[in-house]
Amino acid sequence: NLTLRSVEGLGSTFKISLKLPKGAGLVANQSLLNRHRILLVADSMRDRGKLLEYFQEWLLEVDSHGSSPVALEKLRQASLTKQPYELVIIDLQLHKHAGAQLAQEISKNPAFDNVRILLLVHDRDSLTQNNNSAQRIDAMLVKPVRKQMLHDAIATVLGREYSEVQPLVTDRSLQDATVTHTRRALL
Repeated sequence: NLTLRSVEGLGSTFKISLKLPKGAGLVANQSLLNRHRILLVADSMRDRGKLLEYFQEWLLEVDSHGSSPVALEKLRQASLTKQPYELVIIDLQLHKHAGAQLAQEISKNPAFDNVRILLLVHDRDSLTQNNNSAQRIDAMLVKPVRKQMLHDAIATVLGREYSEVQPLVTDRSLQDATVTHTRRALL
């Protein structure tokens, strides 16, 4: 729908309304994640299965493990090859601080300097508890995390330059970034 309103001496106003199918943004941005290599560390088989479905749909190259020691070994092996992981997504539920401990291990190992870290947490308090300068966490999302929110967080983190110092990506920062504003122009 296109409307035009014009008043002599005051100017003209154009208005356009579009009906887009739900989820169109996700389809348009799928190529942002295409073929990036990530490591998923999740101890819940149910959660890991759901996340793997998303990653397959987004054409990510994913390895998945349920424990920190195995994940660290996979990171070490990959760092010695020409195909290192670009991102580690950590969702560990069994031990309250297991995810933060794994992030700390990754952060302090110079071989993993180019690996991004996305932490999935269960409460907002974890955002402040785990966000310290000793850890290099790039994104932290509160569960349950929506599919689009996870997609946007991964795309944001992978789209950054390695040398950039960036603020932590959270569910709230992503919501703030997607707020639409009405724009007006006087012609």
